[in-house]
Amino acid sequence: MQDNIPQMLYQSMRTAGYTALASVSLLIGGGCASPSGLELITSDPDRVTLELSFSSSRPDKQGESADSPFVYIDKSKVVVHEVPKKTLTKEQGESIVLNLEASTYFVKGDYDKAEQIYREAIAIAVENPYSHDGLGSVMVMKGNLEAALESYQNMLKYAHNDTVREIAHDEIGGVYECQGEYRKAIEEFEKILEIDAVWKKFNSPEDFRVHNQIGLNHLRLHEFEEALSHFDEAIALKPEWKIAQNNRSIAVAASSIIAGTSDPLNYTELGNFYGQNGIYDLALGALEKGLELSPKKSVKETNRIIAGSILQRQRRFDESTLEFLKVIELNPNSPKAYNAIGVNHVALREYEEAITFFDKALSFDPNLDTAIRNKEDTLKKMRKR
Repeated sequence: MQDNIPQMLYQSMRTAGYTALASVSLLIGGGCASPSGLELITSDPDRVTLELSFSSSRPDKQGESADSPFVYIDKSKVVVHEVPKKTLTKEQGESIVLNLEASTYFVKGDYDKAEQIYREAIAIAVENPYSHDGLGSVMVMKGNLEAALESYQNMLKYAHNDTVREIAHDEIGGVYECQGEYRKAIEEFEKILEIDAVWKKFNSPEDFRVHNQIGLNHLRLHEFEEALSHFDEAIALKPEWKIAQNNRSIAVAASSIIAGTSDPLNYTELGNFYGQNGIYDLALGALEKGLELSPKKSVKETNRIIAGSILQRQRRFDESTLEFLKVIELNPNSPKAYNAIGVNHVALREYEEAITFFDKALSFDPNLDTAIRNKEDTLKKMRKR
């Protein structure tokens, strides 16, 4: 990527007598994706188009592969809204250049610099919605979802057409997903479909993706019929799309496990099913539902162990340790819980703490092979330091 892309774009549009009341608009499903490239595609007198490529992981999907059914978009085009130059104020033109400059820092991963420049653009021309969009994406990458949500809501406030409103609803819905606010996410995605319904002859080709995303959020809420309905809509719009087909199969299997009952053990089984298929957020949600429904200590212990193991696989070691500590509260003599906490400490290179927990596990079960091996391996690591 070349550092002078913003100047190239601005100059090309000035030469043509046009400029853009827009900048990089990151269509990454609410901002939960990482940029990996920015490429100048065309620079003709009438239109400038950029393409942004993204890696597929979300902050709450650590370890998830690019072909995961829960990654529904992995590249985006910059939205460029062209208007006659004479309709722009000096401040609006300056905000455009700043936005494009900020986008180059965003793509490089320099989020502090990108934030600084987006804020400068907003201070100059608050009415440019793409400045708020860019700042929202920066805030997501910095882990400040509340600030991201505020920025995307400002984008919606200053949206000047339905296309921008759809992008804003998409971004807001994605943040709600990251926050676990699935009902609110559904409401935002449904607003996209409502806008598209008004412009039927210009119906968005992306509606299949929106239906799929609504279906996923219903699935997270264990609303299987609603989920299946939206997956079917997605498949009807794009029959060859394997992601929606896979998600529909998951919904069917999950529905059959629950089978219309509220038995906590069914949610334990459902959590296991999701976990074995690498669908970790749904697994944790199902296990939590089982914890809410069951008064039995044995069910709670089982669900906590499964949840702790899933968090381990996601490399969320501190959260995993908290789950296993809750297991110990339920059963102070659980060697597996002590061993698992030791594994988390090893992953964090806290070897002395790990040995303490392996010893504790072995005090309850001297023949626990995994604890014996883990202690031996950890002692070797300590000797090599």
